[in-house]
Amino acid sequence: MKNIAERLANAHDVSVFVPNPVRDLPSEEEINNVKIKRFRCLAPNDSYYLSLSLGLAARQYNADILHIHGYYDLTPPLTILLKNKHSRCLFTLHSSGSSSSMRTVLHLPYNLIMRKIMRRVDRVICVSRFELEYFQNILRLPKGKMELIPNGVNLIGPEKKTCKKKLPAIILSAGRLEKYKGHHRVIRAFGVFRRLCPEIEARLCILGTGPYKRELESEVKKLQLNDSVQFLDWLSRSKYAALLEESSMLILLSDYESQSIIVSEALSAYTPVIVANNSALAEYVNDGSAIGVQNPDDPHEVGEKMKMTISDPQCCRFSAKKIATWDEMTKRVSAVYCELLRK
Repeated sequence: MKNIAERLANAHDVSVFVPNPVRDLPSEEEINNVKIKRFRCLAPNDSYYLSLSLGLAARQYNADILHIHGYYDLTPPLTILLKNKHSRCLFTLHSSGSSSSMRTVLHLPYNLIMRKIMRRVDRVICVSRFELEYFQNILRLPKGKMELIPNGVNLIGPEKKTCKKKLPAIILSAGRLEKYKGHHRVIRAFGVFRRLCPEIEARLCILGTGPYKRELESEVKKLQLNDSVQFLDWLSRSKYAALLEESSMLILLSDYESQSIIVSEALSAYTPVIVANNSALAEYVNDGSAIGVQNPDDPHEVGEKMKMTISDPQCCRFSAKKIATWDEMTKRVSAVYCELLRK
């Protein structure tokens, strides 16, 4: 949302309404010509984000275009139900994985309710082919109402054919520290990799924060990998870009991803990528951009893929030209706005 809003603000009056449980942030501010308004919300365990005040404010704002992002939280359907008839409504759907079986069960009745609510939406955007098929199936929307516009990336190394990798080799696993993200699988596979390639000096960097960190640290200790596994909190943009450039590979063994911007960012830095061959990650495998793992729970399969990648960084072929930028994607979103306003 940030990347699109700031680019749209160069030519349009853009306001972003955000449900926000963090009370020490200002209720209103302007960043790069984007007016931001934050609203109190209910967010137990950092979930659901219900904000009645945001829905009412969006109704009163009387915008020409009401562009909603999300799906499995409660403010989007509330905002749709409260919106005024003047505003054209565009909904970019973002599903997500979960480590909670209860939350997965609650998705079933929620999806049934959303089938009716989505009739009030003028156009739906999905960020991957996987998500397009997923939401067509659960929401039963007509194909003409849905459009595929992937998230863009800020290219890290578009002018380079290769990026200099740091030694000792950095193997990067990034994402929120939840079980479904699969960091524990990478740790186990890293142990296998070290046995397969004892001559290669390498360290595993796990980038992210979340409730599963203690379990991951226990796994590292159990496998006696303390000397070669490093946990990093979220980094500044410049440090994050440098880490992607320096890494010898990125590994993402998540149970579920709706798209995964970090994979595209790694590819733009000419960093080889290994992913679980599932959900939207399979699209990177199918187009030859990433190496696929059929069974992410098998550390030997993953370890062998790591060995292959470190031995031959060119084993997966990709081109930065295939990666969509935020400038390109913002133009496509803007074109949808214009089409809705003409109607």
